[in-house]
Amino acid sequence: MSDNQSTYTLCGERSLLNYSSTAANWYYTTLEVKRAIRENQPSHRLPAPSLYVKIRHADFKDKSSVIPDSYDPVWDKDFQLGVIQDPSSVVEFRLKHKQSGISIHNRCFGEVTVSITELLEKCKHEPGKINLTVPSLFADPRSKLGWSFEFQLMVHSDLQILQDVIDNLQQNDDTHNLLEKILEGTLSKLKSIEGYMDIIDQFVNIHPYAKTAWQIMSSLYQVVKAQQKRDENIVKLVQAIDDAIKYVQEMQKVGNKSLDLQNKALKLVQQIWQCALFAQMYWKHRFSERLAHQVLSNCTKTIQKMIETLSELKESVHSASIVHATIVFSQVSKKVEDMYLQNHLKPADMNAFYRGLCLANTRQEIIDSILDNLLDVQGDHRIVWMHGPAGCGKSTIATTIADHFYQQRHRGAFVFFDRSRAKESRPDKVIRTIAYQLGCYDQFVQSALAETIEQKAGIEDALPQVQFSALWVDSLKKAQDMQLKAGPVIIVIDALDECGSPRERQSLLQQLSQRIQELPLNYRFFVTSRPEPDIVKHFSEKDYIKEMHLDISSESNQRDVQIYLKESLLKIQRDNDAFLKTGWPGQNITDKLVSHAGGLFMWASTAIAFITRSPGIHENLLKLLSSSVKDKGSLYHLYETVLDSTTIWDDTTSMISSNWQKALGLIVIAKTPLTDDAIDNLLGLEGEQCSQFLFKHIKSLLQWSPGTPVQLMHASIADYLCDESECGQKPWFIHSAQHNQNLSKSCLTVMQRELHFNMCHLESSYVLNKDVKDLPQKIQDHISTQCSYSCQFWADHLIGSFNDDLCRDINEFFSTHLLYWLEALSLLRFSPTTAISMLSVWAMVCSFIIENINKLI
Repeated sequence: MSDNQSTYTLCGERSLLNYSSTAANWYYTTLEVKRAIRENQPSHRLPAPSLYVKIRHADFKDKSSVIPDSYDPVWDKDFQLGVIQDPSSVVEFRLKHKQSGISIHNRCFGEVTVSITELLEKCKHEPGKINLTVPSLFADPRSKLGWSFEFQLMVHSDLQILQDVIDNLQQNDDTHNLLEKILEGTLSKLKSIEGYMDIIDQFVNIHPYAKTAWQIMSSLYQVVKAQQKRDENIVKLVQAIDDAIKYVQEMQKVGNKSLDLQNKALKLVQQIWQCALFAQMYWKHRFSERLAHQVLSNCTKTIQKMIETLSELKESVHSASIVHATIVFSQVSKKVEDMYLQNHLKPADMNAFYRGLCLANTRQEIIDSILDNLLDVQGDHRIVWMHGPAGCGKSTIATTIADHFYQQRHRGAFVFFDRSRAKESRPDKVIRTIAYQLGCYDQFVQSALAETIEQKAGIEDALPQVQFSALWVDSLKKAQDMQLKAGPVIIVIDALDECGSPRERQSLLQQLSQRIQELPLNYRFFVTSRPEPDIVKHFSEKDYIKEMHLDISSESNQRDVQIYLKESLLKIQRDNDAFLKTGWPGQNITDKLVSHAGGLFMWASTAIAFITRSPGIHENLLKLLSSSVKDKGSLYHLYETVLDSTTIWDDTTSMISSNWQKALGLIVIAKTPLTDDAIDNLLGLEGEQCSQFLFKHIKSLLQWSPGTPVQLMHASIADYLCDESECGQKPWFIHSAQHNQNLSKSCLTVMQRELHFNMCHLESSYVLNKDVKDLPQKIQDHISTQCSYSCQFWADHLIGSFNDDLCRDINEFFSTHLLYWLEALSLLRFSPTTAISMLSVWAMVCSFIIENINKLI
């Protein structure tokens, strides 16, 4: 330290801080500056300073009294910092003098700034002492004068102060009947608040204040007994505190409070705290001379102001409570209606998480055209129907359009179909699913749908024309007058050609194509599909349907494919720059890939996946370009290249090759996607024959990662694998009837192995499934994925592939496991279509038996 630098050390102790990790860091604290101690003698005989301490914290400012002409001042000054909300906030200490006799140039001898957190840490590590070095601003040019001061810094919690007060007040035997009567009721209420320990979680830190208020009011109760004189002003304040506490007690019952309500309630509790503290200090003044100087002057005005503030804050909380209650009621009502609709409409699961968007700066012309037609609510076109060949990017465009209107908050519904998700792609679910999503989009539509369902019981199983009228036409018109949302409501339907078979979707197409104009004018549809004959028949040449053909040979489409391939190849090069040079693979090869793609985005994306499927990226690229099939743009040729490039088909007579062909066939014919583990369990694959080995070799054709459901990348892959004219002589050819027959037999084997009485180990058979606690978890624990799939779909796979051997297996299954199967169906809550399939199978069995009896006769 330099000679002209003085040092002041602040020392203090920590008694108790209400500091909880389960609540915010809020506590009420007091700093007590006791004295300054001279550490050295001045080098010149100068007059002693008149020193005082000034403290600043946030909006709080206060100073001690001045101790004149002393090197050893004693202050014993308490600084009430109040409620500390932010532990990182700082306290500024200044040591000042009030005398001009000393030769100085600045009235501030020294200052130091320290955060509350630092004080707490010092208290923690140095119990009883807080040492703070205070750099001095004093500098006397004529001498090397310096002195050091030591301060006692007391950091108390109010519970500590309160305990001292209670100890002192209990020594007085006087009574005060009026306040005693009032406070008896107040204390009992505060005591009940103390009992609600969950108030910390429910009401954001009220508990520390309520507990302290209880302690303070408890001390008042002792004071009351000791008092003989009435004080009407303090009685009014206590009555106001009592009233506010009763309100807080009611507020604690409100759960899930809004942020605004929490903030207002916290302000009210803080004010209760301050008022109780004031009352405690007031009564403390009667019996404690030590704190006599801290009682506020002009008590009447102070008390009146506190009463007014309490009233205003209580009214503010009350108003916020009304708004909160209204919002909560609306939210609860919406949730109840949502559950009601979901339970009755049974919508299909539409998870768009894995769907991709168009690459930036691609498809711009077609997207702009679609948007223009959909946004023209005064135009004639109610449906925009875009069709094109397999693999041309229809689904990606549909997802981009759906996302655009979702961001603009004008997407009413988004449904998409996939043959590999047959359960969720059934035509009978479409009207119900779109109605449900529209209800989620608009609360008035939701209410109208709930009313319709209540009035027309069983609407979910009604004919399509009845569903269309009730769930769409009537409900949307009913909600139209009340709707708050303005502008178009867009409904996106992607891959309509994969929604069931032409026969199954015929009624749906009739409703969409013939009755769409019955809906309110602002409801617009965007539909994509391949140009299948049945869809073309219903959607073509309609004035209210805008038909758009996705021309893969157009200049803009070729340019977009080129952009996609260039961006994808550039990413591959950057990810593998250790062995792929900048500019790889070169413009010539890129142009060849664009030519091979033939305008098909599916070809381009599959090619990129094939190139990056394994080490040897450049070799994979050359292999893709070297094949010698005539139609280089053919998707089928690309799929053949991918499959032929693996070594798994080299020995077509081996068991491994046969099992992998079964696994590939299962993916193609499965009614819903299955994980690789479930596929292995269904087919009995294990070790080096497990399906993962196959999937890793052909992953460019799959959407899959280990442990997740396996799906073909595109419906055209299934078309190719099942097309006998294209790959009938290839080892990967899938004969649908044969694979369905094999899978139905595997399902029967799984069910006979895994089904048994009381599958989920339920305690009683007299309890309804909906009343069984944790039933979904029990189902997950006791019914495997392969067993669940088998229970629902074994009959579907059997239809069209029935033979004598299967008849014997079915007869055995019905004889031994029929009741177990029905129990599993009940637990799994499968749809009535399973029962219909069962009846179909039973009819086939009966027919088989009759036929064989006739032969014997």
